[in-house]
Amino acid sequence: MRKFIVTIVSLLSLVAFASADSSGFAESIRNELIDMAANDQEFRGRLAPILLTIDYRAPPTAEFLALLNEQNEIDTRNTLRLREMVDANGWPKKSEVGEEASKAAQLLVQHAAIEHQKHLLPSLKEAVLEGEADASTMAMLEDDILIAEGNDQIYGTEITNSLDGGYMLYPVQDPENINARRLAVGLPTIEEYIDQAESELGRKINVRTLDQQ
Repeated sequence: MRKFIVTIVSLLSLVAFASADSSGFAESIRNELIDMAANDQEFRGRLAPILLTIDYRAPPTAEFLALLNEQNEIDTRNTLRLREMVDANGWPKKSEVGEEASKAAQLLVQHAAIEHQKHLLPSLKEAVLEGEADASTMAMLEDDILIAEGNDQIYGTEITNSLDGGYMLYPVQDPENINARRLAVGLPTIEEYIDQAESELGRKINVRTLDQQ
């Protein structure tokens, strides 16, 4: 699961899975999660090329604000539905809803507002411990929350806009040991991650935040 940018504008009342009779219910949840993620990705696929042309030092245009509003509406709708699912049944497990739907849930939580991410993180952690969700998603969520609360990230998953209009790696705790932490949760090395991000963004990324103090 990739995660590159946090821009300065930042880029289920259900019954429990209880018996064999719940197979149709699980199928319904599976399809809903996949559809929600597809909607998320379709919009972001249209938005991504526009984000690459924006000068974040200038006031936002009306077009950009309209797109941002649409993105927020999609994210809010998906997040509230995901919370309903998790509050009623726990995190969508691979063994119950399938790999694709489980990964869809893990994608959707990355685009949730901070208060929802904090609410959902314990359920995700429990699923990770059970082998029912990916540790890499948990790592990205933890970085999201730390940054939102004004702290340095742990795993180096966040790349943000810099004041000069470029991109930079958000400050990292204990940068000397970042690759050990990344590999422990199934993420590639920070060097591989930055190379991939630079290739997709078409720009160099400032990684001075990894320099030892």
